[in-house]
Amino acid sequence: MTEAISSWESKVTPYVPNLAYPAFITAVRDAATQFCEKTEIWRETLDRIDVVADEGSVDLAVPGALAGEIVGIGNVKYKESGADDDQFRTLNPGSKIQENLSSYGSWEFQTSTQPNGYYLGEDKTTLYFYKIPTVESLLGLLVEVILKPTKDCTTLPDLLWDNWDQAIADGAKGILLGQNAQPWFNPQLSGAWTGAFMAKIGEGKRVRYHGYNARPSQVRMREWV
Repeated sequence: MTEAISSWESKVTPYVPNLAYPAFITAVRDAATQFCEKTEIWRETLDRIDVVADEGSVDLAVPGALAGEIVGIGNVKYKESGADDDQFRTLNPGSKIQENLSSYGSWEFQTSTQPNGYYLGEDKTTLYFYKIPTVESLLGLLVEVILKPTKDCTTLPDLLWDNWDQAIADGAKGILLGQNAQPWFNPQLSGAWTGAFMAKIGEGKRVRYHGYNARPSQVRMREWV
């Protein structure tokens, strides 16, 4: 499920002379955080949530073992109590600003038997419905969250180690070598490693949209007559 940050030691420390170990840990964590924030590639579906009648929101809880905190919402699905799983429907994402600009002033208090959409609160742990459901739904809410590492984590998700270990290593080296108050400061090498890191962020964004599939060919095959 998770990989220790220390696993990146052999991929980072040989490239940064006289590196202090705490700085290494912080740099790997910061690089992983940047990668997750920019690519939105770390996604988890939370345990199914009960929707209580006449309640306009639900609390979102990330399992502690993941050592992650919510950046945003990837997808929200809802179904009535007792309905089969193939009856889940996707709710529409929104925001308070968007709704205030496009809806009547009372939109936050409007009700319906089922919610139409949702938005994430500023605390990133509260999911709000619009419209407020008047009928309960037991285990009827599926929420996919976008995560980043917590500020004090000592492990990172297997996703980053298995598929993006070099990306995180490059980012950490760029961060460390760019620290001008440290004896290992090297702006030229910092720029090179940061450039490699940004290229891998671009690749991560592509994977987020298209999965781990080969890039489609740009050459059109000649049709046989």
